[in-house]
Amino acid sequence: MKAKHTIVILAFASVLTACQTKFTTYDGPAYIAFADTLSYCPVNFANQAKLDETSADYDPKYAARYDRYYKDELQRLSSVLIATTTPVSYDRTFAVEVISKESNAVYGYHYRIPDHTVTIKAGQTTTALPIETYPAHIDMGDSLSISLRLISAEDQNWELYGQKTRVQFKPVRPMDITELAGNKKEGRRRWCRVTSSFWLQFSSSIDYSRICECEQVNDSTILIHDMIIDDYDYEICIDESDILNPGIAMTDKEQIVADTRITFNYIYGDGLIRAYQAPVEWTLDLCNREADTYAVFFVKNFATVGLYQNYIEWLTPEEAEDLVNDEE
Repeated sequence: MKAKHTIVILAFASVLTACQTKFTTYDGPAYIAFADTLSYCPVNFANQAKLDETSADYDPKYAARYDRYYKDELQRLSSVLIATTTPVSYDRTFAVEVISKESNAVYGYHYRIPDHTVTIKAGQTTTALPIETYPAHIDMGDSLSISLRLISAEDQNWELYGQKTRVQFKPVRPMDITELAGNKKEGRRRWCRVTSSFWLQFSSSIDYSRICECEQVNDSTILIHDMIIDDYDYEICIDESDILNPGIAMTDKEQIVADTRITFNYIYGDGLIRAYQAPVEWTLDLCNREADTYAVFFVKNFATVGLYQNYIEWLTPEEAEDLVNDEE
């Protein structure tokens, strides 16, 4: 019986030993530096009229989507993070200056920094420097940036990371699905121009683009009618979880986009050309309302047709009217 007690005690001790976790800690000097050497500050190009409840253009759905995806995130991303290697028992206050000769954004015109003095509170390891931008003075195509220098006590400088950072201003346009896909119930139609390398290979026409009508499926999904040939639609969805880099993708693993009879004047396989999303980066620019997409076209159980680029440009109602009238 005694032997059994010994075994149990030894086993219990081994479990305690196994549960002990070793953590790597830092006990060196309390250095201070920018958290990143490059960061992005969003320039908010939201449709302010649709957000203003007193405006005739106020759109509650757009406002709700803005609050859900953008409001808090824009505020968070509009601040430059500053960090220290270890907390201390007292407040640390220091200054941030703009390096004018390394910046092309104009202070007071393109942006401003409300307070050039920041403080890391006692017991904390981070603080943030807010930056305000002026979208009315910035064009969506502008490439603006500023360089900042952290001014702190000499013994707090960390040579490994330095005391400078670069902040790139990046235009952000919260998506308004009705601008891209219209609203069928309200009779608002929207169009896009699709330029596909598929037609570059298989069409005898000089024009490799098509004007396609878009239809809203839900708050994030768009149906592009007749994208490659008539009667075959293409469905894409937009992901706004990363507001600085919104995503775009096919909604299904496979979609039927054409048929072999019309394309090749012959029925191959089951006669249908399918597509799946190619393992190539898709990009979406909501500010300029354009997307660069890639898909592999194939005939099931027969052959792969090829990998094709499908460039999508969403048109304004005025642009669409002119182009649709020209086609007719």
